[in-house]
Amino acid sequence: MGTPSYMAPEQVNSVRQVGPGADVWAIGVMLYEMITGGLPFVGADTVEIIDNLRQKEAVAPSEKMTVPRDLETICLKCLRKAPEDRYLSAEALADDLRAFLEGRSISARPMSRVEKSVRWVRKNPSWTALVSATERSSRWG
Repeated sequence: MGTPSYMAPEQVNSVRQVGPGADVWAIGVMLYEMITGGLPFVGADTVEIIDNLRQKEAVAPSEKMTVPRDLETICLKCLRKAPEDRYLSAEALADDLRAFLEGRSISARPMSRVEKSVRWVRKNPSWTALVSATERSSRWG
């Protein structure tokens, strides 16, 4: 069936229900593990691990450490209980990870105008200084 800590809830219930959502789940577990250093669902034995992954929600990585909001959103979307609430494919997940790394809006949580502006300012400090200086000089001139 699989390694309990990496199994999707639907995989525990029936091997016949396993599809791309189970792969997205497993990638989400690995992403969670890379972010936090631990697994989202643990237990003393296999039965407890399976019970926890069926019944509990993963503790948000931000409750364990400082994590960028979009990265946490991506990770937790992978770990949603219902397969249809996760990324529809590993490719869609990869697209959001690329967008996160490039500072673009992710599909799991589109950026507001303010967030986009803040990211642009951080990525373009020279332009920001130039625009700011031009604005100041036009007010004084």
